[in-house]
Amino acid sequence: MRILIISLIFLISLEVHAGKRPSECHEYYHVGHAIMYMRQNDVPLTKIMDLTEDLIETKDLIIKMINEAYSAPVLETKEAKEKAARDFGNKKYLICYEI
Repeated sequence: MRILIISLIFLISLEVHAGKRPSECHEYYHVGHAIMYMRQNDVPLTKIMDLTEDLIETKDLIIKMINEAYSAPVLETKEAKEKAARDFGNKKYLICYEI
C-alpha cells in the first residue's frame, strides 16, 4: 500500500510539471520506476489504473506507461525485478528529453 501512495504522489507531481523539461524529466524516471516496480511485485492492474482517475494533462501518457509495463513479464528474482524497474525508469527519463 505504501508504494501506491508514493506512486500517486509521483503521478501528481508529473501532472503538475507536464510539458516542462529537462529538469522535470526526473519525474518521468520516478513514475516509470514506480509503475514497473508495481508490475514486478504483482500489484493488480486495477489498483494502478485507479491512480490515474484524477489526472488530466498526463493521463494518456501515464496509461501508456502502465500498458507498456504490464505487457512485460514478471521476473523471478528480486534483483531482476529491481533492474527491470530501474531500466524502465531510465527509458522513460530518456524519452522525456525527446518530447
